[in-house]
Amino acid sequence: MLQRTEYEVDPQTEPCADVLVVRPAGEPHALVYIPPIKGSVPTVEVYAEAAEAESRAARLCETEGLLTYRVSDDHSGDWMRGLVARSAAPAA
Repeated sequence: MLQRTEYEVDPQTEPCADVLVVRPAGEPHALVYIPPIKGSVPTVEVYAEAAEAESRAARLCETEGLLTYRVSDDHSGDWMRGLVARSAAPAA
C-alpha cells in the first residue's frame, strides 16, 4: 500500500456502501474504497498495481462477509460523495 486516507462522513449525505476498486485510465496505481464497516470510518487506500488493489478488496469482502467488490474507472469521484477528508493531527 502506498497511502491510506481516512474520511469523515457528511451527515447530510449517505456514503457509498460498496467496496470499490478504482482504476483511473492512464494512471499507474489503483485505489480501494472501503466503506464504513462496523463503525469504522470510510477509507481510501492507494496501491501501486491494480492486482494488489483487487486482492485487498477480495480479502476484505471475504473477511467481512460483504458482497463482491466493484471495479470502476470513475474519474468524477462520484463514489466519494459524502466524504470529508479528516484533518491531519498536529505535529508533536
